[in-house]
Amino acid sequence: MKYFIPAWHKQYDDWSINIPSIENYDAAEYMTVLKKFDEEIGLIITDYQPQLLSKLNQIAFFPNTLFSVYDFLQGVHGFENKVLELEDFNWPKNAIFDYGPFRTLIVLENKLYATVFYDIDGHILRISYPENDEHKAFTLGIDSRGFISNQDDEEKTIYFDPYGNWRFKKDKTTDKITVNPEMHFCKRREYENITDLVDEILSRYLKVNAKNNDEIIVTVDDESSFNNEIIEPYKPLYIINRHHPYSKKIGSLAKAKVIVSSNEIKQNLEKNYREQFDISVIPVFNSEFRLGHSQRQNVQEIGFFAENANDEGIHQIIQKLCNYILKNPDNYSLKIFTYNFWKADHVNKILEQIKEENKNSFILGKSEQAENAPIDGLDDEVSLPELDVAHTRLTNISDVLSNLDKMRLLINWGKADELMQISGVSIGIPQVQNFSSATVVDNKNGRIIKKISELLPVVDEYLTNLNSWNQTVVYNVQLMNQYSEENIIEKWKEVFKERKAE
Repeated sequence: MKYFIPAWHKQYDDWSINIPSIENYDAAEYMTVLKKFDEEIGLIITDYQPQLLSKLNQIAFFPNTLFSVYDFLQGVHGFENKVLELEDFNWPKNAIFDYGPFRTLIVLENKLYATVFYDIDGHILRISYPENDEHKAFTLGIDSRGFISNQDDEEKTIYFDPYGNWRFKKDKTTDKITVNPEMHFCKRREYENITDLVDEILSRYLKVNAKNNDEIIVTVDDESSFNNEIIEPYKPLYIINRHHPYSKKIGSLAKAKVIVSSNEIKQNLEKNYREQFDISVIPVFNSEFRLGHSQRQNVQEIGFFAENANDEGIHQIIQKLCNYILKNPDNYSLKIFTYNFWKADHVNKILEQIKEENKNSFILGKSEQAENAPIDGLDDEVSLPELDVAHTRLTNISDVLSNLDKMRLLINWGKADELMQISGVSIGIPQVQNFSSATVVDNKNGRIIKKISELLPVVDEYLTNLNSWNQTVVYNVQLMNQYSEENIIEKWKEVFKERKAE
């Protein structure tokens, strides 16, 4: 069995404020590939995750064994799942229900009695009760399996089992944990903090279930909900995930085997910790070659991934590309990509600046979507050219692949994004960037440049020279072997083999 202990901290937001985005479920890609090649996977969740099953459904993965520390603490064993509806709660007889698109307000005698919040799937996420003459304000958290999971107020959080019995509570002032004296699932009645309680349960589980030939694979995480001393006797494999801070935790680790997803992370670790760790590079994202369809398009699309570029760089790159497209606006277009909602907002503002700065030279956007297009009925002496420039915020992996499918060229700026880079390679397009990465080799499947001033000659080379573009396709096909599922599983097997030989 390969037991993974990932860093899954984030909980679902309610639908009204949820911003669709690409979710990074730590270790999910590794677990999926290993299970596909018949490795038995155990998943151990140490954080409070009342929507855990919803998350597993979202990533279409379910391990051979699943252990949630909080499920154990809350006595969730063999509970038959159900979806809680409003009708399942005991509301006052004269309550009025005001159904909104994102939440439901319950009103009693012209006063707000409660607010029901929903997750993105439309399931009840929590119910908030405002302060009144009978009680202080509090919130009920709902487990996606269909029961009240906790009650939270400004002083404490109480955790329940599926049948409404309280199991333990946390004092928000002192962090102390008090266990229901009538329950007998742990050794003590009080704990200094939740970490002490999690440590006890995790230690007990591993002692009973982890065998000599099993592997414990743990994400190094500064926000870890357990102490590392609990797992050190099992000589775990450690994973570094760039999306989770690890600089504080990793320095305290004993000499260990560490898995990283890129040579960049490996080099940083070797620089800072010298020979403290034995490091292997195993890519996170596997890929199949899926040649894009840019060669079938009349218009050659240029892609610019702006997520990791600063505002000044974004402005300069878009302006230069607009000037390039202006020479032949019927044959070229530009698509700008971001992930983050706030980054997308920055890009939109930069586009507005460029529109204003170039209002006498060109129009951004085609026909009806061009905001600064000429007004019908006005007799302009010169008709300004329309540039096909658009911005798209990518919210899932399918978005990434479908948008890159018709790209002729991808520009990355700032630093590497593993998903974007491997997607570009799998579709076969050249990539131009100002940093080194394992997936782009200068003059093979792209170009590494230093300055924005070097950009346009390289863009022109790939858009006008078919030999350069074809060379990229050939090299990307070869590179795909390194990122295939088969190669990734071989790297894992090599690590496991070395471990057994120790």
